Amino acid sequence: MMVAATAGYMYSMNTGKGWFSGATGGAIAGGLGGFAGFGLSVLLGDVATGYLPIGTSVCVLTGTLGGPFGQMAYNLREIARNNSKR
Repeated sequence: MMVAATAGYMYSMNTGKGWFSGATGGAIAGGLGGFAGFGLSVLLGDVATGYLPIGTSVCVLTGTLGGPFGQMAYNLREIARNNSKR
């Protein structure tokens, strides 16, 4: 889950396209990472198949929550950049 939240944070912080786009991109990044991670765990036999949709959904949620924090970091970075030009 931390990887999904960090992926959402990093996506939104680097693009700075807005709050909704950051949350959406974070959800996609978190979902793809969660699906890959839980899919591999299912293939290796570490977890039951039923955990794949649950784990992916949780990663989508945490990626979505990471996006707005990344947008906030982008906005603060822009404020600092504009203040340093004065």
